[in-house]
Amino acid sequence: MEPALGYEGDRYMIYPARDPRVLETVRKIARGLSHHHKLIAPVKDEQVFADIKRWNLPEELAEAFEYRHAERDILQYDFTAFEADVDLHSVWFLRFFERTTFVVIIFTSVESLQRVVETTPPA
Repeated sequence: MEPALGYEGDRYMIYPARDPRVLETVRKIARGLSHHHKLIAPVKDEQVFADIKRWNLPEELAEAFEYRHAERDILQYDFTAFEADVDLHSVWFLRFFERTTFVVIIFTSVESLQRVVETTPPA
């Protein structure tokens, strides 16, 4: 939590993507869901990327995702898995409490994620 600028009184903003504990929990949930849906298991934490959803998925790609939920008001999620021989295994959108959405990418291996990180220019 950080003080919210521009507001009177003691108001705070929460930035879940800046908290490594939150991202670790989100990665763990996606790993568990991957196992639950019998996609890939075990998945090492080091082969999973997680962040707040910062962009919208193009409509034509959204059709490939399956929608599921644990409890509609607690966790809703969309996912798709790739069968081709590529570095990506699956992509997940996890929505918590109908408001905060995370994107999670599970790579086929730790090395696949490392290659992407090494070749991605800094923001």
